[in-house]
Amino acid sequence: MKVAGGQLLTTLLLPNSGFHLPYVQQWNFSVERKLPWKIAVHLGYSANRGIGLPFFSGMNDARFPITSPLVTTDVGGGNFQPIVFDRFCQDFSDPICVTTDTGGNVVPGSSGALKSFSDLNSTSASLAAKGIVVVNGVPHGYISLNTTRTNERRPDPTNRRNVQLSNFAFTYYSAMLLKVTKVTSHGLTLTASWTWSKTMDTGSEATFTGTDVNAPVGSLDPQRSLRALSSFNQRHRVVLSYAYRLPWMKDQKEWLGRIVGGWTVSGVATFASGLPYTVLAGYDVNIDGVGGDRPKIADPKFLFTSVDNGRAISPCPSALVVGRCLDTLSQLQLPGTAFVPVQPIPGKPLNGDQFFLTPGQDVPGTIARNAFFEQGQKNFDMALAKSVRVYERVNVELRMELYNAFNRPTFNIPARTLNSTTPMGRIDSTINLQNYVNSARSTGARMGQLAIRITY
Repeated sequence: MKVAGGQLLTTLLLPNSGFHLPYVQQWNFSVERKLPWKIAVHLGYSANRGIGLPFFSGMNDARFPITSPLVTTDVGGGNFQPIVFDRFCQDFSDPICVTTDTGGNVVPGSSGALKSFSDLNSTSASLAAKGIVVVNGVPHGYISLNTTRTNERRPDPTNRRNVQLSNFAFTYYSAMLLKVTKVTSHGLTLTASWTWSKTMDTGSEATFTGTDVNAPVGSLDPQRSLRALSSFNQRHRVVLSYAYRLPWMKDQKEWLGRIVGGWTVSGVATFASGLPYTVLAGYDVNIDGVGGDRPKIADPKFLFTSVDNGRAISPCPSALVVGRCLDTLSQLQLPGTAFVPVQPIPGKPLNGDQFFLTPGQDVPGTIARNAFFEQGQKNFDMALAKSVRVYERVNVELRMELYNAFNRPTFNIPARTLNSTTPMGRIDSTINLQNYVNSARSTGARMGQLAIRITY
């Protein structure tokens, strides 16, 4: 076995030679109408398309099939030929992909897709143990999940995975906006807006988003493999803001009026659809050395459903941990059995014949990015305020604020990796969606604050 030298253990950022400034096309129209009772209505349509946005895409990823430019092997008589990697272990049907015990029984965790081959540079292992068979003087190499031989399958053997900056990404947005405004009259000010929109792209951004994956699942048609709902797509969003000056004793005459009168109630109520997130296979389905591959769906009725109930299942199907059931109702909204392969049972990992592999392909038949939704938003922030003149030049302002006034929890992203010991769909935490009051708080439990301001 011979290995070419001069490999760089690094990743290079290589701008595309034709890289240019991206641009955006925008169009919109609207109509407005003034109605009685000092109300105005605005109805509009807005859309835009982002063209050639910056995106980081992989270069020099592992190919299959490929005649390796890195390793050769002796096929007999000192005749060294490059290894052609064109075979892979999927199940137990190929004897080379099977490991047996002393009784001749197949070892599930060491066979099929999980077969491990000896190092190519080994001087003691046979060609079969290395995953190589010679046919008509040509050495054919095997790969598997446990022996991917990623670097041996890179087109440029002098580098590892490089990243190209190019005008790869495109975005598509359209929305209807309905806005109703009531100017102050009889102590009431009101603004209500509803946005009904859809956002799609070929990768939401060039950086890690936490709920999305921006790596194409192959190199044949990378943009098509990523085209889906944006990670910030929010189908419906309704925001209601209001302020109402209470009518009783608003002139604040005498001491009782100063206490009871002059109060203004205000607030913002927000209702919004949940953001999408991506379910991951948890292993490299096409064995190209790039993560983020997605599984197939066994039951299409679960596609584009909301996985949002983070409350514990009762009675708890598993053991309590510190008096709390870790299993949540969201696991029933998106069970691990809805996918291919099915999610492994805790303590019983998948066998080597249960993984599906598609080396060298764009993983056909797998689910799209962002095919499921998190919990939506229903939040009420409220305030009560008044101003009291104590003396001619002394004024006291009081303000009491409540954030998430009804203490409604907002659940975090559900578990979304299939090949994992954590049940699919489980929710184990809440989030501080609005980042209000104290942005360092990880939860969004109700928070209040009182402010007193004296001016003189």
